[in-house]
Parts: sequence; C-alpha cells; structure tokens
Amino acid sequence: YIISPDGDHLYLNPDFYQVQLHVTTNHGCEDSIIQQIEIYPRPVVDWTLSPREGCIPHEVHFSDNSSIPAPYSLNQWEWNLGFDSSSIAAIPNPTFLYHPENVAPLDSVVYDIGLKVTSLKGCSSSLFLIDQVVVHPNPEAFFRTDPIEVTSITEPLFEFLDLSTENVISWEWEFGDGYGSDEQHASHEYIDTGHYHIDLWVETVHGCTDHIDYEVIIQPTFTFYIPNAFTPNSDAVNESFLGYGTGYIDYEMSVFDRWGELLYYTKNPELGWDGRFMGNPVEQGEYIYKFHLLDWSNF
Repeated sequence: YIISPDGDHLYLNPDFYQVQLHVTTNHGCEDSIIQQIEIYPRPVVDWTLSPREGCIPHEVHFSDNSSIPAPYSLNQWEWNLGFDSSSIAAIPNPTFLYHPENVAPLDSVVYDIGLKVTSLKGCSSSLFLIDQVVVHPNPEAFFRTDPIEVTSITEPLFEFLDLSTENVISWEWEFGDGYGSDEQHASHEYIDTGHYHIDLWVETVHGCTDHIDYEVIIQPTFTFYIPNAFTPNSDAVNESFLGYGTGYIDYEMSVFDRWGELLYYTKNPELGWDGRFMGNPVEQGEYIYKFHLLDWSNF
C-alpha cells in the first residue's frame, strides 16, 4: 500500500498481480484505475560435470540442469570454466579441455566454475562454486643405463637407474626378452646377444602415466681357437682338425701340404679335416692350414 504519487513495492513471488491506482483531487474528486502486472520468475541454476579429476590434458563435460517454471523458458547460458576468457562458453552443455602448463610434479591445478542463466524474458540467475575441477600433472619417465648402451655377452648385466619425476609411485619395466621388473631401480642380465628394446611405464598416485623406451645392445665376443695337432686313428678321440670359436658369421678353412697343394677345403665350421686326401690317409707330419673368418662386426 503506497500513499505517495510514486513508490516501490517488492514482489517476493512470480505471478500476475492486479495493481489499483486511486487518486483524489484537492476538491475531493476521485478516480481509480486497475492494471495487471506480471512478475517473471528467475531461473534456478544447477549443473553437473564429469569427470571432476583427471590428468593433463583433462576433458570435462558440463551439463546444465537449470530450470524455470512453464511457460517460461531459458534462452542464454554463460559458463565461466575457470581461468580466462577462452574458458567462457555460451552453450548449455559445453565440453572443455584443461591443459595447464608448467605444473610442478607434486602440485595440482584447481578450477572454480560459474554459470549464469538468462530466461527469454531477460531474468538471470547465477551459481558459482569453488574447487570443482582438479587437474593433476603427468609424470615424466626417464632412466639411465649402466653401461650406457652397449656391452658384450661376456658382461651381459645392465643396471637401470630411474630418473623419473618425484610424483611417480609405481614402475613397470620390460627388458625386451620376456622379463621385467616392478622395482624403481632395476637390473637385468641377458643370456644372448642382440638388440633389446627397454620400456619403462611410470604412474602417479592419481593414475597419471608416462612411458619411455630405449635400446641396449649385447654384442658377441669374437674368440677362435686352433689346435696344433690331431690324431685321426679311429679311436673316436681328436679325430678331425677344425677351429673352434664364437662371434663369427663367415668361416673358411683350407689345409695344404708343404708344397702348397690343397688337401682340404670347407665353409662348414662343423666339418673338420679327417687327415685324408682323395680318400686315402696322408702321412703323419706337418701341414699348413689357413682360416678365413668374418666376425659379427664384418671385420
């Protein structure tokens, strides 16, 4: 009830209201008018998001659950998704990718989220909540080997020193030969020559992961032994003459008499000379041999 020419009245609820103006002159003459006014409802702002936490980069889907009584409708949405103008969205259900930079390994980045909703009649409401999105840094996997890259089959042990970031709590090694380890610092001894692919997977307490790989090489060692005598006398002991060794990929053996005549030739390292020439035993004595070998490094 207002008794002045102009005034204000606070309507607490949306509805249609009949407003009557009654005026009286200084001579006592009276008149009145009734008009209907409409008080619009404000939107009730509500929203959900999923997932709340994640690792960089972290994608979050926001769902608007705001409401307004019928027959009124919502018309505009203004999301503040956490940090700068690039994170403002004007759609009901945005998806946003959080990719903070230069986050320390033991830190996390937390974002506050706000939503302003406007109805078709221009009425607005807002909801702002703190600490709604949490983004965790990824680990950085790294390790060093000792020896650095290459060793021989005579010393086939590698030590693996983990140098990953301090937020790592679990390690998974694969050594390239079917074996692995879950220790932070690992070691492994190889039983054969070859190139081995080393993989390290690391994980933080928040489930963030990283991976690094590296190749180590186990080289063969070249050795070769040539006997200075043999006894082809059918006693099944020391019956043939041949060389023995490891680390070679090509083999040729030739045997000559003292005049240089070729008595025997083979490229098979498992076939030795049995002391015969053209099917007949040669005389006991000294003979000249020649081996041509190509080791694993083509020398």
